[in-house]
Amino acid sequence: MDLRKALLLNNGEFWAVSVASLFRSFGFGMAWPFFSIYFSTVLGISAFEIGLIFTASAIISIFVSIGGGVLGDFFGRRSSIVVGSVYGLIIYFALSGLTYTESHAFLTIILFILSSLSGSLIFPASSALIADVSGEGERRKAYSLFRVVSNIGWAAGPLTGAFLYVYGMWVLLVFLAATSIVQLILTLMYVGEHRTVSTGKIGRRDVVAYDYLLILFSIGSLFMTIVSSQFLVSLPLYAVNAVHIQPNTTGYIFAVNGAVVIFGQGPLTRLFRGRTDLAMMITGVGFYSIGYFLVGFSTGLLDLMLAMIVITVGEDLTSPALSTVISVIAPKGKLARYMAFNSMMNQTARAIGPSIGSIFLSIYAYNGMETWGSISLFGIVSIVMLMFFSASRARRMPQASDLPSK
Repeated sequence: MDLRKALLLNNGEFWAVSVASLFRSFGFGMAWPFFSIYFSTVLGISAFEIGLIFTASAIISIFVSIGGGVLGDFFGRRSSIVVGSVYGLIIYFALSGLTYTESHAFLTIILFILSSLSGSLIFPASSALIADVSGEGERRKAYSLFRVVSNIGWAAGPLTGAFLYVYGMWVLLVFLAATSIVQLILTLMYVGEHRTVSTGKIGRRDVVAYDYLLILFSIGSLFMTIVSSQFLVSLPLYAVNAVHIQPNTTGYIFAVNGAVVIFGQGPLTRLFRGRTDLAMMITGVGFYSIGYFLVGFSTGLLDLMLAMIVITVGEDLTSPALSTVISVIAPKGKLARYMAFNSMMNQTARAIGPSIGSIFLSIYAYNGMETWGSISLFGIVSIVMLMFFSASRARRMPQASDLPSK
């Protein structure tokens, strides 16, 4: 086995983007799982209001995702990542100062909502760049490897955050800002500019991706993301307020997520090597639904960690397959915009997902079976929509019954 080929070690740009994502994931994983807990325990905000805050954050990022896709296609992936990194650096340092004083709650909420713009600029460009620098036959492997590297940071981040959260939320945000600096440096030094459309006047049809297959697939991924978006809001709130674990120990739950990605992504990708990307994704949505349903039966930290293993298997199966499907159906010159449209739909799900979860927590009074059973039903809807997408694509291309595996 050629290890250099298997790990894409000759692809410098791929590894620059991947390592940059590792550092960003470390900072993000360190801080983000504790925001809902910080809002609840320090600022005294209710679960329903916290859901609305995360909803507002996702709504803002919906529109920026489209702009990020246009920027990535017309002006270059590197430019989009640089702009997002600089923006993140500024706003995370500002949030650190506000959380240090534990005052100005309203301004803290506003800056938190606006902080999501950084990822909305970076993600479409990074996802498109992975496709740019990898061959079509190695794209699933490239996306899987990219996720493994990124999740090394995500595995270490929550564990580090669990130790540092006792010193204050501001410490976690300083580290998050520092990781934006690292991402900026790596991008400027090692990533060349990639664009698929020459600059010039941008018309309305250039900004929006029109494709009914893309829309069908994105609706399916939207319902999937409603389920997965409980990750950073409803899950930690339920763990602290219903299962009664200590706030800082939620870091161990999220560290399990990163660890399962690191050690499980490769074997799961190999297991599905002979299956289509869409079959891989549908199976993953099933694991998502089962995993979150199991959260409702959790009575302690160990139960929550076991449920997270099942949830993360779903993530391992869906995330690389999702990006690969988009890269296959996107016409030449529109990849970042297709990525951005799907990202917009997923951001819509992230907008309504926390509110849906917090509403269920409120009306069911933290009853586990009712709350998480209701949330899991969205995964069933996702599976139905993805199967409809598969049938529609088969009608467009009768010679292929499904998306080919990579």
